Amino acid sequence: MKKNILFIAAFSLLFLSGCQTLSFKDRQKLYINENAAFVGKSYDELIKGKGVPTATATLTSSGKVVEYLTTQMEYSGGGYYGYPGPFYYGNGHHGRNWAYYNDMSWYPVQSWTSICRLDFVVSPQNIVESWKYEGNGCF
Repeated sequence: MKKNILFIAAFSLLFLSGCQTLSFKDRQKLYINENAAFVGKSYDELIKGKGVPTATATLTSSGKVVEYLTTQMEYSGGGYYGYPGPFYYGNGHHGRNWAYYNDMSWYPVQSWTSICRLDFVVSPQNIVESWKYEGNGCF
């Protein structure tokens, strides 16, 4: 029985250690490295790796700009949350006392849109030459 408890505790610690999130700089670095890897690759490899683009524009040089646009609406709030607060109450002839209650406060609904526009420039020979991104929801 003791071995089972130790095993469960060790497994739980191992499992929970994998629940870390990446920092903003780490996510940004990962995103940049992931997309920079397509430079020098073929247009077909770009499509295989990133999927079907949301838009493509042909350049006068017969190359193209391939765009991947993602948008996501996010919401937060819309409910109540409680917090303890003291109040003073009388107790008849036995004196007065302090107690705590859960006051409920309204947390309003907030929404925002995350957008990411990712553009790849593809040469007339169908080789990815460069890329850029803009927006607040890329990584």
